[in-house]
Amino acid sequence: MREDSATIPPPLATVSIPLSPCAIFPLRLDADSALPLIKYCVCDASSVMAGDLQFGARRFFVSGSVQGVGYRYFTQRAAGRLGLSGFVRNLRDGRVEVFAAGPLDRLAALKSELERGPSGAFVSAVAEEPAAADPRYAANFVVEFTSG
Repeated sequence: MREDSATIPPPLATVSIPLSPCAIFPLRLDADSALPLIKYCVCDASSVMAGDLQFGARRFFVSGSVQGVGYRYFTQRAAGRLGLSGFVRNLRDGRVEVFAAGPLDRLAALKSELERGPSGAFVSAVAEEPAAADPRYAANFVVEFTSG
C-alpha cells in the first residue's frame, strides 16, 4: 500500500499531565482556531501544571448593576475569546456568578473583563475564590438561566 504525500499535521501542543481520579479541567490549547483543539486533564486540586501553563478553576461573584444589562452574554463572549469553559448565571441577591476553568493567566484576563463589564453595567466589585473543576462544564462556556 502506497502512502499519500498529504499527511496529517502534528498537534499544536503536547501536554503531559500527572493524572489522579478526581476532577476534569478543560485544556483549550488552540482557542483562536476555527476548529478548537480541546484536551482534558484530570487532577485533584483547583490548579494543575501542564508544561509551562498552570490551569485552574475560579468562581467570581460580580456586584453592582449587573443584571438586565447583557452582562451574562458579555461574559460568555469574553470567556469564549479566552478559551475558557464554565458558566455564568444571575443570583437572586442581584449579583452575577461566574465559574470558569482554564489557564490561570486567561482566568486573570477574564477577571479584568468582568471588572470592566458591558457598556450598560456598573461593576462595584468582583470577588474571586478558587473552585473545584466541574466536569459538567468541561467542554464549553454556557449561560445558565436558573439562579443560585
